[in-house]
Amino acid sequence: MDCYVSIMSLCVHISGVFIGLGLSGVIPAMHYVITNGFYDAIYEAALGWLSLMAILYIIGAVIYAARIPERIWPGRFDIWVPMPYICRMIVEQFSSCLYKIKNVLVTR
Repeated sequence: MDCYVSIMSLCVHISGVFIGLGLSGVIPAMHYVITNGFYDAIYEAALGWLSLMAILYIIGAVIYAARIPERIWPGRFDIWVPMPYICRMIVEQFSSCLYKIKNVLVTR
């Protein structure tokens, strides 16, 4: 039981780091909105995609910390959709947002 408590404490710290990383773009994004306007931030600088990316990052961290599928239905997600696969799917969505941001900023 002591090992389980230390692992869960580590999960909370790791997800705290991921939430911090997801929120790390708030200050630069708000600075851009203040200096250039909201319209320019949305349509020229891809603020919508950046916001979606941050939301996906935070959702992934919360799911990782709460261990939602395994806590609610233990043993059911061991074969088909284990926790690392759920996190990988969220990271793939995060990567597609980065690709969209790159395309918006390059084609501008």
